[in-house]
Amino acid sequence: MKAQKKALRTTWLKQRKQMADSDIHMKSQHIQNHIIAWLKTQDVRNVGLYVPIQNEVDIRPLCEHVRCLYPKIDQTLHFFDDTQGFSLGPMGTKEPIGTTPVPPEAIDVLLIPGIAFDLMGYRLGYGKGYFDRYLENYQGVTIGITIETFLVESLPHEKHDQPVAFVVTENGFWRSR
Repeated sequence: MKAQKKALRTTWLKQRKQMADSDIHMKSQHIQNHIIAWLKTQDVRNVGLYVPIQNEVDIRPLCEHVRCLYPKIDQTLHFFDDTQGFSLGPMGTKEPIGTTPVPPEAIDVLLIPGIAFDLMGYRLGYGKGYFDRYLENYQGVTIGITIETFLVESLPHEKHDQPVAFVVTENGFWRSR
């Protein structure tokens, strides 16, 4: 299964990298609009999200509407406020400089990036398992963020893989089966 996931990861990352910046930007705006509309119907104070890499959907502008928290990897995944700025982390991603993580129970919603998601909410990530381990004990709402092209019928998944409750694409908000 690991070889199958690796092959899918390679194919889809290549496909995503070939997308025009303008196309990613437009799809990102549509996805942000869907999330903002949903957030207006919820009692949400803190949202965990991500700094996009490798042509991921950029949803950071929604931070004008809610308090956003960003992931930092220090052997495990934790979320921090961005008030102290960002630095380059060990995975080559921008991470918040903060030193006091926000406890998981204080995060109402997690917006989770993925290379692809399936209709059951399973995610194909970058293969390190940080989000899966975090989600094992997370009790808030989980929302996968992807482009419609990468929302597929089914993905290979293992016992440790954690599904999300919803997936948002530029075409709408989907409840996982």
